[in-house]
Amino acid sequence: MKNKILFKFFLVGLIITAISVLLFFQKSSIWYFFGGLGLWFIFDYLASFNAKKTALQIFLKDRKKFLKLYFAMLLFGAAVELMGRFILGLWEYPLYNKFHEIASIFFYPFLLFQLREMYTSIKSQIRSTATSVIVSVILGVIIWEIPNLFSNNWIYYIPIIKLEILEINIVVIIGWTLLILIPDYIYKIVLK
Repeated sequence: MKNKILFKFFLVGLIITAISVLLFFQKSSIWYFFGGLGLWFIFDYLASFNAKKTALQIFLKDRKKFLKLYFAMLLFGAAVELMGRFILGLWEYPLYNKFHEIASIFFYPFLLFQLREMYTSIKSQIRSTATSVIVSVILGVIIWEIPNLFSNNWIYYIPIIKLEILEINIVVIIGWTLLILIPDYIYKIVLK
């Protein structure tokens, strides 16, 4: 029964992700919101084959626990934005108005769910934690940073270190390690 429900979310995820791609090619600044939600559904379904506590499984089984997980991810996302954007000034969202900026904080958990489930599904196939993190970082960069090179939804201002791979600063790429590992750690704490 649950697999059928998760499969329906997977199909909805494919549709939402397709909408995200269309919005990206139409140069819409909101493609990112749809992408985070759609890819969460897709990777959650893939992770569900080997994991018993994906975000959607938790949502379907225990809404209270899901809300705790959502708010923990919201706090992490807000901390990332506060530290990286406002305190260190490492990036900005030039295309967003105040509504988009506030909405992006509330959508952050969905992106983090997507990254955690992506990592979980990769780790179930590769088994090596280090290799799984590297593959997840590469996939995260391909999914989010490469399209941003064309959309410029967010622009980075990394001081001192100018080393880039595919026009993406190495600090940004290394930062993806935290976006992969910390959500997994948050799951473990919240779901004790």
